[in-house]
Amino acid sequence: MGPKGECTSIGKTGARLILWALGTVVLGASCSEPPQRPNLLLISIDTCRADRLSCYGFELPTSPNIDALAAQGALFEEAQSPVPITLPAHASMLTGDLPPTHGVRDNGDYRLGEEQSTLAERLAVEGYRTGAFVGAYVMNSSFGLDQGFEVYDEEFGSPTPGTSHSRADRRAEVVTERALEWLAETDSRPFFGFVHFYDPHVPYAAPEPFRGDFAEDAYAAEIAYTDAQVGRLVNALGERGLLENTWVIVTSDHGDGLGEHGEATHSFFTYQSTLRVPLVVRPPNLTVSLRIREPVSIADLTPTLLDAAGLDVPDKLAGQSLIPLMTGERWNSRPLYAESLTPTKFGCSPLLVLRQGSDKLILTRRSELYDLSSDPEERNNLAALQPERTKELRDSLTALLAERSQSAQSQRDSSAADQDRLQQLGYVSDAEVDEALRFDDGEDPKDFIELFETTTEIYTHLRTKRFDLARRLCESILARRPELVEMQYYLGEIALGEGQWSLAAEHYAEFLSAQDSFSRNANFRLGRGRANCHANYGLVLAELGRMGEAIAQYQAALALRPDNASVLNNLGFALLITDHLPAAIRRLERSRELEPNTPSVHLNLGHAYTRRLATDAQPGDMRAATNAYARALELAPELHAAAIALARLRLAQEREPEAIEQLETARKNAPSPAIDMELAWLLSTSPIEQVFNPTRAKELLESLPKGETIAPHRIQDTWAATHAALGNFKAAQDHATRAIELSKASPTISEAIKARLQLYKSEQRFLR
Repeated sequence: MGPKGECTSIGKTGARLILWALGTVVLGASCSEPPQRPNLLLISIDTCRADRLSCYGFELPTSPNIDALAAQGALFEEAQSPVPITLPAHASMLTGDLPPTHGVRDNGDYRLGEEQSTLAERLAVEGYRTGAFVGAYVMNSSFGLDQGFEVYDEEFGSPTPGTSHSRADRRAEVVTERALEWLAETDSRPFFGFVHFYDPHVPYAAPEPFRGDFAEDAYAAEIAYTDAQVGRLVNALGERGLLENTWVIVTSDHGDGLGEHGEATHSFFTYQSTLRVPLVVRPPNLTVSLRIREPVSIADLTPTLLDAAGLDVPDKLAGQSLIPLMTGERWNSRPLYAESLTPTKFGCSPLLVLRQGSDKLILTRRSELYDLSSDPEERNNLAALQPERTKELRDSLTALLAERSQSAQSQRDSSAADQDRLQQLGYVSDAEVDEALRFDDGEDPKDFIELFETTTEIYTHLRTKRFDLARRLCESILARRPELVEMQYYLGEIALGEGQWSLAAEHYAEFLSAQDSFSRNANFRLGRGRANCHANYGLVLAELGRMGEAIAQYQAALALRPDNASVLNNLGFALLITDHLPAAIRRLERSRELEPNTPSVHLNLGHAYTRRLATDAQPGDMRAATNAYARALELAPELHAAAIALARLRLAQEREPEAIEQLETARKNAPSPAIDMELAWLLSTSPIEQVFNPTRAKELLESLPKGETIAPHRIQDTWAATHAALGNFKAAQDHATRAIELSKASPTISEAIKARLQLYKSEQRFLR
């Protein structure tokens, strides 16, 4: 703004003012001194529509802090994302390229390849310190956006009590705190900071006072809350004297549908409701404000920040620096590309976009053409009325794809841990996108949007364990579209969540039996879903005791996704309990290699190494078993089976005091009836005088919850040994008799208890 707070156009006077202001930042005090690099701060507000910010004309005061930045810089009225999906959009933002070039086309199943050069990498080489602070797991370093960052802060931890946040995201205030701590560090180097706020993403649940201040608009409340965090960052820069040499950019990865065109959130359609994003660029020491109408892309941000730092912008990038637009210099106007391959997950045509000026083509099964200058809400499809213009734009789009598409090393199989966290955010379906870009197969996305939204509801209900609601939606879809056999898969997931093993098995079998015809006439591209169906079918078969069939399903799942650590773990356990020990150990060790922080795989490996000690011991098995159990406990102190197994290994090594200490420590860390019972058994049957303590054993047994059903014959057997140790042989005999009755199904156990009963009848206690 000028001295009176007026918006200034980009005429020659404004251009000269901006050139002067930008020049003071880049050139430094004199030509004889080395250039002073400016600091760079890029703030991305996830899922933020431009038209919900007050500086873009929204009627509610959602963005006073961003408004203030716009008053000191440039507001781009027509900024666009190349894809309405978080990970690929940020890949474009941080590389300066488009999805067909950098290769990241969706969340979860892609990783930005090492061959790609990020903004952080380019700046780090030039002496910048680099730090990123992200608000959700969808931006996790496992997906490759950490390249070039010295600090990549992504610790999500546990959800905040009383909030909707999961262990896969965190409040903007937490992200801000981490960023401020980093900014406060003493370092003479210029910085590049990337801050990602996730809060405007569903579910909308802003904290007070924003929730109350915007009670009629929960989405606006989230934006206002996030804007306050933007203010904290900018104010901190000012207080530390850094703002006068810092470029601040605020933007978003994509918008949100909010019900427009039938789309509740984002990722499916490519209308402006989800492609148009805010973009405010605030250079240092700028004394005018600008509103720029030229359509630009968030892929332009990497070139812009390189230019701001005085660095060369690679010619090969799709994006270009926005500084010439701000200074009135020569600007090469070019068409903007966007895409959504999400519809292909459901057997629909992809959506490819080319925007040239105000004309926008959406290429799909039934293509669409809009004039955004007269029809910003995209209600009047001109494709049939203007076939020549439609063909012209389609030819330009084809040429752009031919130029920009390349083979990027980006696809990856998301791990079970990735899927779990992304599902908490509502991101992951069990389908995979189709990059073939076929426009004549399947349905037009416009015809599928209602089913897509219903499917999204099913995911939400599954995630929040509202199984009845999810089941009703599945059944309603099957009633209308019986050929959509993938609903049988979701019904299986529902039954699995409810613990209805037999019902789940029926649904999974129904889905898999239709697999051949399904593959030829796919409505949903359940690539990962087929593997998951086999994996979960294996789980329910194992619960039903059909272990051989379970193993076959696990193997079928691995044939589709060989490096699924969760399935390898489950298969390893199934092979272990069916006495296929070498094969079990191979699968479990591979699972540990893929997911080293999964407690259950360490527990299962401990069991496997222990089993091998008794059959075909290998050098180091005792140490390997001990280490596996110890690691399982380190990762999950509540894993009492590991504590008990580790104590038994100590006993096998004649280190009984250590075994007792192990159980006492486990009891303090995570109390458990199983731990108490094991400890009571050791204390009442120990042959070592300093360990023998039947009184303490009796106290532990008396503290067991009433009606405890964990191994009831073990409880009775332990009571018998404890009474005998205390000299109460009649009570010992009574408990031993009950234990024998309860263990009839296990002859070996029953015979051992009978032998102990004979000792009690002879008034002798049992010694291990």
